[in-house]
Amino acid sequence: MEKQLAQFDHYLAKREFAKAAAILKKLLSQQPSDLQLKLCTARYHHAAGKVDKAEAIYRELLKSAAQPQLLDQARRGLQAIEAAELKEQRERIAEAIEQPLGQSAGLLGLEPIASELKQEAAIKLARILHLDPYTAKTQIPSRNLRLLRIGTYGELLVYGQQLQAVGLPAFAISLAAIDQIEVKSVAYFESEPIPQGNNGDRLTAFCLNAAQSHRYVADELDRLGFGWNEVTSCVISVLPTFSEVVNFDAKQKLIKEEQVLDLVNVCDLHLGDRNLILRFHDYLYQFNQGMQLAVPQVHKNLQPTVQERWSSLINWLEPNLPKNIQVYRDRDFKTFADMALAFSDFIKQVEPNLNLERKKESVWDNCFQLYSGMVFLRP
Repeated sequence: MEKQLAQFDHYLAKREFAKAAAILKKLLSQQPSDLQLKLCTARYHHAAGKVDKAEAIYRELLKSAAQPQLLDQARRGLQAIEAAELKEQRERIAEAIEQPLGQSAGLLGLEPIASELKQEAAIKLARILHLDPYTAKTQIPSRNLRLLRIGTYGELLVYGQQLQAVGLPAFAISLAAIDQIEVKSVAYFESEPIPQGNNGDRLTAFCLNAAQSHRYVADELDRLGFGWNEVTSCVISVLPTFSEVVNFDAKQKLIKEEQVLDLVNVCDLHLGDRNLILRFHDYLYQFNQGMQLAVPQVHKNLQPTVQERWSSLINWLEPNLPKNIQVYRDRDFKTFADMALAFSDFIKQVEPNLNLERKKESVWDNCFQLYSGMVFLRP
């Protein structure tokens, strides 16, 4: 067998795969369980570019082989595969960074993955992002979109492509792409009577001239007509507003503290084909203008509260959205924000496009725009 193995090595080195395969096939027919031949099979697959098959055999040998020489060769085979993958990854990243927007800021996101698939997904994620398996498993979301990494868009784009290639629902987005989404601030809607479940009707949104404007001026609104069937996704959440209060510390000294003052209801309708977000919130929405909805009230003898009016608006909106779109709610955004707010310098690069008349800017506004932009641009 030694002579035949020498011939196999000769043909494999010369990349004469047909001749090498013929020798290997003959030897395996005689000794199918021989570990040395299994190693040769792995080497053959590796040389022929069938890396997955080679890796599987190398790993099997590490578990079953007892001979130090075989173990060493299997280990070196795996190291060669990993080194080649790393080299290719670095080359792709270097090329991607040189492309337009390649050096700009970006993010890497991951869609939720079913619990029973997490173990396999963690192995793939660890390999591509160079993490240990335990850390990789903690990074995999079960219910909500997750911000995996921030950094250079070109690098994250390569990671996203590699994760997609192994079946993981990852995506890379540049902050420039989020900033290019047009955001219109809606003052109120007008609509024809809408039959339940009919997505063919049209609405008219009366929008402020610029999303940054803080004032509602009736004569300065833009009209925008759209159909329910144009809505591709929807984000409904709340954002905190803050105020400074004076308090006493443990030594009874006066200190200033920031506390949550109020919660603002906000909703984004995504019109994907128009690259447009229609954004409205209960600080600005003119409930007395446009269409008038029935408002269930707790206290019949009082005017409806803003919260009651908002609930009525959302309860009218949701049943009319296309049935095949996803609605992202406050719990989804809050899960994202709990992690993303730690990267405040990164988040501040995103234009918030939100007019809440805050006394002091809040990174929560930027975070909401980042999240809504991720939802808008995700594959």
